[in-house]
Amino acid sequence: MKNLFILSTFVLFVFACKNADQFRAPIETLTADWAKTATMVGEATTEVNNTISGLTSMTDSMNVAPGTKLAANVTTMLDSLKNSYTAQVQGLGALTTEINAFTEKWTAMSADVDSLNAGLKNGNLEGDVMAKINTLNEAITGANTATATWKSTAAATKEAAMGLYNMYMEKAMGK
Repeated sequence: MKNLFILSTFVLFVFACKNADQFRAPIETLTADWAKTATMVGEATTEVNNTISGLTSMTDSMNVAPGTKLAANVTTMLDSLKNSYTAQVQGLGALTTEINAFTEKWTAMSADVDSLNAGLKNGNLEGDVMAKINTLNEAITGANTATATWKSTAAATKEAAMGLYNMYMEKAMGK
């Protein structure tokens, strides 16, 4: 009876290891892609935050020097330009909210990648492994699309805001 138990345990162990080995390549590929994409998400987040920070700091210079006499229509135009500039910068706040929500989900899914790696290492993968791998690969594709969108949105907003900023400065200097 004892030998039968040992033999059964050994067979289950061999079967579990063999089962884990069939997923080795997809899990290793997923892990490498996940790491690259996580870096890309981090870089895009930093780029957007730096854009927001830079544009926000420029808002302070959008003031007419005290005592400067300007025609009412010029003052109105400057106020409008500054308000439009501020609206552009504030629009990036919604992008930050989107990035933060995505990052939360990404962090949670990273635990699934870690779990797959641990299961592969231990020879004990649980559940529908291929479905989990496919879901995580879809998340990578989504992250690639999202980061490209974040970067292009930040760049377009920066370009528009800088156009408004330059017009403001030209009008404020009386050029």
